[in-house]
Amino acid sequence: MTQRLTPAGGHPLATPDTTTFGRYRLLGRLAVGGMAEVWAGELRGLGGFCKRVVVKRVRPELMDDPRFLGMFVTEARIAARLSHRNICEVFDLGEVDGELYMAMEYLRGASVRKIVRRTGRLSPALAVAVVDQAARGLDHAHGLRDPHTGDHLGIVHRDVSPENLFVTTDGTVKLLDFGIAKICDGLAAATEAGKTKGKLAYMAPEQLAAEPIDRQADVWSLGVVLWELLTGARLFQGPMHEVADRIHVGDVPPLAAHGVDHPALQAVIAQALRQDRRERFSSAEDLRVALRLAMPTEELDQAGLLAILVRRQCREEIAAAERVFASTAAPEADARPRRAPSEGEPVDPAAPLPVPPVAANASARPDATAKVRRVTEVAEPARAARRDGRALLATAAIAAALVLLGALALDQLGNPRGAASAAVPASGASAPRPGR
Repeated sequence: MTQRLTPAGGHPLATPDTTTFGRYRLLGRLAVGGMAEVWAGELRGLGGFCKRVVVKRVRPELMDDPRFLGMFVTEARIAARLSHRNICEVFDLGEVDGELYMAMEYLRGASVRKIVRRTGRLSPALAVAVVDQAARGLDHAHGLRDPHTGDHLGIVHRDVSPENLFVTTDGTVKLLDFGIAKICDGLAAATEAGKTKGKLAYMAPEQLAAEPIDRQADVWSLGVVLWELLTGARLFQGPMHEVADRIHVGDVPPLAAHGVDHPALQAVIAQALRQDRRERFSSAEDLRVALRLAMPTEELDQAGLLAILVRRQCREEIAAAERVFASTAAPEADARPRRAPSEGEPVDPAAPLPVPPVAANASARPDATAKVRRVTEVAEPARAARRDGRALLATAAIAAALVLLGALALDQLGNPRGAASAAVPASGASAPRPGR
């Protein structure tokens, strides 16, 4: 539990002990998003064990929003099931003093969005390398099944974009943020009818229309990302209604209009961005195979060049994050209470903020675990009913088989010579006599 002191002024006072957040030691805030704050942290144990992690904390003003809590828990639950080189790993989902958090692996590098802002367009080989690895991670997520029932979970990311693709300093591309992903596991809350989730500029037409979606919506998004990496421009931008209209009609300028002469990649993008999903690549793996066929063999493995690119173009951001983790001294005391920073607020990672204490009315708020339980308990009966239904069908099938076997056994007991009688010739046929 996080300790806090309250001075005469009424504001909680940060102390060196407030750097402890549950099992983790927080070192400084790395970023602020619309729904959560991202902190550098360490998990320490016996014998000098120390593991760098990133702790994602729900913003205080969203702790009473059941819709957001459901999204946050869904993100952690999906990510915890996904173990793949191209997906950011989630270690832990928990609650400290009524505050939800998840702990994830620490990635050294930068998002694809930051890289493109620095470099402009990427070479065809590097652009394909990024999308190739992203497609590997997506294909793994799309194909995941429930380990207990074997049912396909139908995971769809729904927010594939340059912001959610991260290139590490060893050239590995990681898929981030399953916060609005769709999963059919009986626990996730369904998207309200007529509502859409995701970034408009990367939404497939069916996603934009709030129709049922599948993995081919993510294929569309990857196609948009590939177009932007090759051209260095945004494919869909402008007022929302204009963007929506262009997506609906499939207004996609050819690569050649931006000075990129690559017919093979143009054909891949054209198929990925078909209006009719049935005409798109059926999976992220099919898109990946088409990309590899479109490139010369010697240009396929570009992880080394990706590593060099991110280290050169984003060295300052990487060094700043490293300084946060290298800072082992406790932050100085600060009388400021935890506040809700604005989305996109500039944060200086080189000057770690003191870990904020819990709000004074935390004890009056319902426990975060109880809130999450309320978010998921409505879906649990339906899941249990499906499970019970499958068990009932299996029992009925076994009972029917036993009845059939019993009937056959009784028939054999009642007519022990049934098999022999079948060999008696039909009437009128003469049987051979003994001795003749």
